[in-house]
Amino acid sequence: QRGFFGERTPIQVRQHGGAVLDVDLDATGNFVASTSSDCSVAVDHIDTSDANSGDNDGASLGWTETYSKPILSVALCPSFCSRTPGSRAAFVGGEEGRLLLATRGIFQTRYTTVHAGEGPISSIKWQGPLVAWANA
Repeated sequence: QRGFFGERTPIQVRQHGGAVLDVDLDATGNFVASTSSDCSVAVDHIDTSDANSGDNDGASLGWTETYSKPILSVALCPSFCSRTPGSRAAFVGGEEGRLLLATRGIFQTRYTTVHAGEGPISSIKWQGPLVAWANA
């Protein structure tokens, strides 16, 4: 469905019990990630036209994770929608002060600490092979 200037019409994704702190879209606009003050991160498939097209690599199209402290920022892999191994990934960071790479597999999510020790992660951007983040 298209809205003003050919853009998609707004949709609502309700995955959180607290205030939403950050959102990010993959490069195709088919997936949205959000973080919340309730310590959760959710990744949702928002384009239902191809949700069952057979392009799923076996991993769940979306997921929700809960952390011990609020996650302030999230950045989806630009190729999140692709079938490339390891593309179902997101960087998350928050009050705990660690930048984590969360990679979703068929049965579980793996976490790799990329950076820690300089305070809360307040912002993350991922473009191509580059990731930038800011500490609060």
